[in-house]
Amino acid sequence: MRKIIALCLVAVLASSSFAYVPLSGINTQTNLGSFRNGATRGMFLEEVDIISANPVSLTEYMGTNLYTNWGNLRYANDPTSGGGVVTAVPIDAGADRAFTYDAAGRSQYFNFGMTGHPLSFIGLDSARVGVVYQNFGAKTVSYNLDNDAATGSGGSDSKGQWSATTLSDYDADLGVDRTRSQTSDLTYYNNTTNTQWDGGVAYKGLFLSDLVLGFSIARQSNITKRTTEGSKGYADRYLNDVAAQNVAVGMPAGARTGDTYSIGYADEVFDVNSMTQTDVLFQGRYPIFGLLVDAALGMRFQNNYNPDSNDAAQAITISGSEDLNTGTAFGAATPAQVYNTGTVISNRSNFDFNNFNIAATLLGNVTARAGLFTTAGAGANAAMTELSDDRKGSGPILRLEALKEMQKINLTGIFNLGTVTQNIAGKATLREYVATQLYVTATERDNYVMTDYTRAMEKNGDRKIGHMDIGGKIELKALEGMKLAFGGFINKEYDNSNYDEPNNTRETVSYDDGLAAVTPYAVVTTASKPGPATGEGTWVQTMSRTDKVTRETEITRYAVPVGTEIKLAKKWTFGCGTRYVMTKRTDKVRAETGTATTVTTQTPLGAAATVTQAISGNPSDSESVLYTETHGVEYTYGVRYNVNKNLTLACNAFLDTGANGAPAGNAARASLLDLDTYRLLAIQAVFHF
Repeated sequence: MRKIIALCLVAVLASSSFAYVPLSGINTQTNLGSFRNGATRGMFLEEVDIISANPVSLTEYMGTNLYTNWGNLRYANDPTSGGGVVTAVPIDAGADRAFTYDAAGRSQYFNFGMTGHPLSFIGLDSARVGVVYQNFGAKTVSYNLDNDAATGSGGSDSKGQWSATTLSDYDADLGVDRTRSQTSDLTYYNNTTNTQWDGGVAYKGLFLSDLVLGFSIARQSNITKRTTEGSKGYADRYLNDVAAQNVAVGMPAGARTGDTYSIGYADEVFDVNSMTQTDVLFQGRYPIFGLLVDAALGMRFQNNYNPDSNDAAQAITISGSEDLNTGTAFGAATPAQVYNTGTVISNRSNFDFNNFNIAATLLGNVTARAGLFTTAGAGANAAMTELSDDRKGSGPILRLEALKEMQKINLTGIFNLGTVTQNIAGKATLREYVATQLYVTATERDNYVMTDYTRAMEKNGDRKIGHMDIGGKIELKALEGMKLAFGGFINKEYDNSNYDEPNNTRETVSYDDGLAAVTPYAVVTTASKPGPATGEGTWVQTMSRTDKVTRETEITRYAVPVGTEIKLAKKWTFGCGTRYVMTKRTDKVRAETGTATTVTTQTPLGAAATVTQAISGNPSDSESVLYTETHGVEYTYGVRYNVNKNLTLACNAFLDTGANGAPAGNAARASLLDLDTYRLLAIQAVFHF
């Protein structure tokens, strides 16, 4: 009966067995790495490597140990990273970096781990516990916010305040006749925090003397928060008639206020391609038919926040007035000054954070009924005002490992399988809005909504992420003072999304000149809209369409690692490893464009509405397939020194064959004496007590 219970426990208990061991890489938590794991390409492990990956193995270590390390990530030329790895975390980060790192590859990090027997205080002498905490973060800036390249980081700032005033003297009397002022007060930065907790516990002999039970939790969060807010302004002031009458078009006597504008930027704190992931795993180990079997089953909970977006709000709001001379345009006997006052919601591309030439950019061609408050219509300048795309899901993880110990060799087989299914339910809104009021004469008052455009977009579907690993390792034991192992592994990952994209747009245009006599908007065509040239009335157009998108990414890696550890002296051990990796990747994108239904309602002022309906855009179905294949060879080495029974020190080196990521110019320099050759140099200390 006891054997049946043990077998059942082995079948249902689980953990991410061998998630850190060589090259499986399917778990983004592959970054605890000790000096042995890194220096030997993961062929040999220390206890800090398996705390959450294979907690039952904690029982193989004795005493209490404290781990910490220091390293310098020099640059991001990493043949195992990027390439669209579906987890957005470099494959086998533990074997290469000993920590998850940012895309720039230069972050400093904090690493702390401890293993021991704390449960012995409550009588659980056979229990062994381990925990590791790692963290790094950075505040990064992207824009020059203060118009000074000497400040901040190459001119880029988290917060910028800037102002400039242009003074003009038109009559050469050494007095100021006109002032133009520009101001800017903006905030824009990213705050990134990457944190990981890993904890595991193992207990031997709870039900059977040979049965080991394990439990682990791995929690990782890679969060980037973008903070942005602020405004810019422009004001033009004439101080006397000399100034007003000497501008390019000549303004009327008594004119004192010119163009004024205020530009407001989005005030928000927004997740940029952020992710949280938690693995909860149970594991059992038991000898079966001469094999030492580890069986693991668990759940992964993974949330992605705005994975496809880099900016939530790209829209700006502009309000102000254009100073117009209407003498020529309306046949007045003398120049008359009027103001075209308006509000605009538009794309910030022409008024970006580092654009300080506000006057020239905003004014453009300022003539009657032209200038800033114009529009191309149909959403040509639409920008995102809000975005929501949080993808949350979970799925099972199954890991199996079997070890066969023989006289001169150990054989290990590995199998990993897991999936995560996420619900895609994203929403985004794009807006463009231009509305003005223009006082032309004492009686005429133009109210003109040039466009009021809204586009509501959705994504409704699901995303499936999965992996499978299969491989083996051969470890040679009959070598004096030397450990040698090699293996072969196949890792397959997929990331498939299938979703509908409903699109609904609405655009409104209206015009009323404010006069009692009505100039009706009477041209009834879908292309005609009301306005000063076409008449008064309202034009409304709606469009609805649903597209379908399927994205499939499949990555297969074939890897052959070799690792060795050599006893150099009583207290010195040398470790080194190499690995050949061939990566094949397939990307498929299929897009199905639906039929658009357009309804146009035209209502001349004071007349009945005319409604037309049209079907536009023939349905289309396109598919693209991209195949890529890469080959890489990686090298590591390290040396550790057992200072005494309480302290072990190690130095590790992880190399790239092409220095600085520029084979054309620097590959010839790659050598042991060229520090740019090293992807990471790290020093680790282990305190035993």
